[in-house]
Parts: sequence; C-alpha cells; structure tokens
Amino acid sequence: MVYPKGSTLLQRGDLAGGLYILKSGKVRVLFPTRQSQMQLLSVVEEPGTVFGLSAAVSGQSHIVTVEAATDARAAFIARDRFFELFKRQTDFARQILFILGNDVQDLYNKVRRLGSRPGRRPRPTLADPFEPPQKPAS
Repeated sequence: MVYPKGSTLLQRGDLAGGLYILKSGKVRVLFPTRQSQMQLLSVVEEPGTVFGLSAAVSGQSHIVTVEAATDARAAFIARDRFFELFKRQTDFARQILFILGNDVQDLYNKVRRLGSRPGRRPRPTLADPFEPPQKPAS
C-alpha cells in the first residue's frame, strides 16, 4: 500500500487491526506531549521495520502515531493473518520474537539510563522476605 507524504499509517489511541512493515520511504514516529503537541520520537527509513507490533499482539490501542515523512510504501498484515503466520511459519515467529525481545531490551536500557541520572533519588529496595529480619544496631 502507498502512503503519500503526510498521511497516517497508524494513529495513537486506535485499536490495532494489524501491523505494518515498511517497504520504502520514510516515516515519523510521534508521541503526544502533555501540551497535546506531537513530539518526534524518530524518523525511520529502514525497509523491513515493523510498526504496531506490540498493539497487534496485545489487542490494545496504538501508543504512537506513525505518519509518512515522504511518500512511503508499507505492507499491512491484519491481526488474524498475523497469528495464522505466527502459528504456521516458525521462521516468521522467530523473527517476531527477536523483534519483541530487542524492543524489551531497548526499553529496559532506556529506563535504566533514566534511573541513573544525577540528582535522582536511589531506587527503593525490597527486603528479602525469606531472610530473617536484621536486628537494629545498638
């Protein structure tokens, strides 16, 4: 499918009907700020990049908006077709798991970097419930 410059591939808040695979062109990934303006998260032009995967898998709404920064081509895979491919094609399933694993690792690293910024309070810890309580120092 061809998406002219400025058109929307997927919209934040819309229920995911499937996922998109970028074939050519550039797209912008946008996220709304607290002031209801759209913040640019990234510009993507790598063919094969997948958009809407987590929402398609979970059946939830998209958390970002993706729009064409240039004329772009993208394949759309409907959610039911996606699960059929996932069940029947192990190579496809392996690639999807790899993408999701990388996404989780990237998010973990971003959160970890946020937690290590100067001026931030130390992360609260939880006492091990299987260890005997420590006696206070006298």
